Order: sequence, then structure tokens, then C-alpha cells
Amino acid sequence: MHLADGKFNAYQRTYVLTDFLTDRQFLNVSIGNELPSKIQEEVRESGIPYIILNMLTDLIIPFPSQIKLVQKSRTNI
Repeated sequence: MHLADGKFNAYQRTYVLTDFLTDRQFLNVSIGNELPSKIQEEVRESGIPYIILNMLTDLIIPFPSQIKLVQKSRTNI
């Protein structure tokens, strides 16, 4: 994965992710942490490592506001 500013060439088999409301550095690190395990799951099923769009759209990424909410709810138990 690469972060890009301005114009760049998006070649075949490239996903360009844009227009996010969260910090792109945070998103880049989060996807980088979660995606490899998702790819490994898919490799076990097909034998060929590749990324398809639903692998990205189905990733569950905990955003800082969600983490705080979960931590707060756990202290109320």
C-alpha cells in the first residue's frame, strides 16, 4: 500500500481509496494491520493471493471514537 498526494498513475489491479472522513495515515496503518490476515484467509481458500474489492469494504476497522465508546461501556458493567 502507498499513500499518494496529487496526481499519480493508477495501474491495472489498483484500488484508489479517496474521500474519507478519518485521518488517512490512521486508515493506512489500520488497513495495513488488518488486510494481511484477510488475504491469508482468502489464500487458504483459493491458493492465489490477491485483493478484491469486498476484502477492503468488509474490513472492520475500529476508529478511535468507537474504541473510547467500548472502553467506556466496559467500565459501566
